[in-house]
Amino acid sequence: MSPRRELAVSVLLAAAAGALGLLAGSRPWFDLTVVRDFPLPPAEATVTGGTVSPVVPGLALVVLAAAAGLLATRRWGRVVIGLAVLAAGVGMLAATAPWLGDVSGTRLQGLAVAVGLPPGAVGDTRRDGLLLALAAAALAVLTGALTALRSRRWPALGARYDAPGASGREGPAARPVTTAGSDREVWDALDRGEDPTDAR
Repeated sequence: MSPRRELAVSVLLAAAAGALGLLAGSRPWFDLTVVRDFPLPPAEATVTGGTVSPVVPGLALVVLAAAAGLLATRRWGRVVIGLAVLAAGVGMLAATAPWLGDVSGTRLQGLAVAVGLPPGAVGDTRRDGLLLALAAAALAVLTGALTALRSRRWPALGARYDAPGASGREGPAARPVTTAGSDREVWDALDRGEDPTDAR
């Protein structure tokens, strides 16, 4: 794969990881049910990722910003961004992993109380937000590792994105005047009040 294509892939992966992380923060992670004594019906609530683990959408914003940063920086700056994305991906994974396996009753009860459910035995059903958070973390880790290892060979933005004069060239107004014909023809044109550089 060419360096330019690697850069494009990394930018897209970082943007996808950030978007997935933000989506995971807004999606349900658990449906909680607290069983209450008869005749009271069960109390239920759906808990989103932002409530379960607010660090996930927070780190997703870092990864999303890194997608733009990859285009605005060069060489070692991209390596630093790659390491930051890698760290954000590991952080998202660490914040998601405890909720993937068997979650303790104490932790579920604390979550239930946090969303306003009464104390009691809590049952839970997993939702798709957990998988989205896991996918975001995996993409961020992959993107960060790729960027940190490969970004020094990626091309920088074209000179048209640089500030005026940054490449040692000036705009069209500063270009040397090119005259047409011999010196005598130029002076004759000036005597007639004509512009000798006019190409018409």
